[in-house]
Amino acid sequence: MKIYIKADSDFENCIYPWRKNIEEQIKETTSLISAEYETSIFEWFNTEGQCPYFPSFIQEDIHARYIRNGASHFYFGETGPYYHLLFAWEPADFIKSNDILDEDDYDEAQALASAKEEYVAVCKKLGVQYDHDLKLPDGFVYIGSYVDGQDEPLSLPGLKFEEDDDGTSRLAHCMFSRL
Repeated sequence: MKIYIKADSDFENCIYPWRKNIEEQIKETTSLISAEYETSIFEWFNTEGQCPYFPSFIQEDIHARYIRNGASHFYFGETGPYYHLLFAWEPADFIKSNDILDEDDYDEAQALASAKEEYVAVCKKLGVQYDHDLKLPDGFVYIGSYVDGQDEPLSLPGLKFEEDDDGTSRLAHCMFSRL
């Protein structure tokens, strides 16, 4: 999935585990949504006949609302969300896990071609143009791409940080906008 972020400027000077929380949320969300897709993307329709998770969806910061203490959760109140993430499906998200299980027979180009065919078929079934241009809501910035189960570590080249004189790392000013 292609991932975009919109960070709230109210939290621009906050010491917050930006990278850790964003990476954790991306991995968790892509894993859960990919597992659900394996069940059936066509069961995700809401009452308007649209799929709320395809071709893209927005999720707020899942770390900002609660404090965990063992099995208990305490509502944190007005803090957060610090950011929103926009996830956009791409053909690589449709590579079947059984295509990569047997690495001896794995042909990356063939797996991607099959995934693209399935992506186009899903788009047609859901009434979405497969070559559509994603219209980004204001303030969202591309930070990277991640496919559930990928071998490479998560890399977010678009996520920018600045370091203060005292060594404190904060999310860069260019990453913030009004939510």
